[in-house]
Amino acid sequence: MNSKELDLLLNKIANGQMNWHNDGYENHKKFFFLDEKILIFPSVRYGKITKHNHPYIEMIYVYSGFLKLTINNQDVILDEGDICIIDSNINHFYESLGEEDMIINILIKKSFFDINFLSLLYNNKLFSNFLVNEMNDKKIQHYLVFHSENSTIIREIMTKLLCEYYDKKIGYETVIRANILLLFTELLRIRNSSHEKDVLGQNNNSIISQINEYLKEHYHDATLKQIAEQLNYHPVYLSDLIKQKTGKNFKDILQEYRLNNACKLLKNTDLSVLDIINKVGYCNASYFYKIFRKHYHLTPFAYRDKANRNKE
Repeated sequence: MNSKELDLLLNKIANGQMNWHNDGYENHKKFFFLDEKILIFPSVRYGKITKHNHPYIEMIYVYSGFLKLTINNQDVILDEGDICIIDSNINHFYESLGEEDMIINILIKKSFFDINFLSLLYNNKLFSNFLVNEMNDKKIQHYLVFHSENSTIIREIMTKLLCEYYDKKIGYETVIRANILLLFTELLRIRNSSHEKDVLGQNNNSIISQINEYLKEHYHDATLKQIAEQLNYHPVYLSDLIKQKTGKNFKDILQEYRLNNACKLLKNTDLSVLDIINKVGYCNASYFYKIFRKHYHLTPFAYRDKANRNKE
């Protein structure tokens, strides 16, 4: 099968002119009971996909046209060539597709991502951690969006993957796995080269600005996981972004917020040091004394005394 034959086949399925065996949204629940580990089908045009979730990862590829996707009540706009990867058991839906819209749904069981596959993703933290969380049911329910700007490389990989799936020649499963691995690698490159520049630009809506705003209010109990969920990023990927853009780890930034607020309380209130330690989010007083002295070269008591003397 070549690209022209693939295009013709997909359009026939999308227009309801033919059904590819049991492959299709209405029959996707049967997939859970089959031996196959991956199910690929284009959505039928003009039909609305109602809110649903399922126990496997879904990858949505905009083959052509445009898609407005809603995931957990958040709208995601996808253009031609864009890809969205959604965790299992997350509610999502989209409105009916237009004549020019072609949406490819790729449903993947957990068993597809065996230890051999994961080992090949060792250096791809974005996807390896996404999948490890999925395998272990550590539910940071989220999704990943990739704006490929209609990348020719993504198009070539997806075309090869789809041709292999529908041809089903000998060894097609191996070729599909290889192409998904290539796809994940290329998507990571796209995100590193362009997505960061878009979302981390010099504007008030940058990720770093949003993190700082969040920490101003929640420094006492904030975690990287919480912020990642707020921003719809994987925690490991967000941690890498923070390090790249600030030169600091998230733990270091959080510590600065807590220590700065501890200093304000030492200078401006009569709260005991123990109360201040608890108020800024530390539960280990010995650890707080250690990092406070390392940072300011004074104990909290000496810092307060010095601040009071300066007021006089």
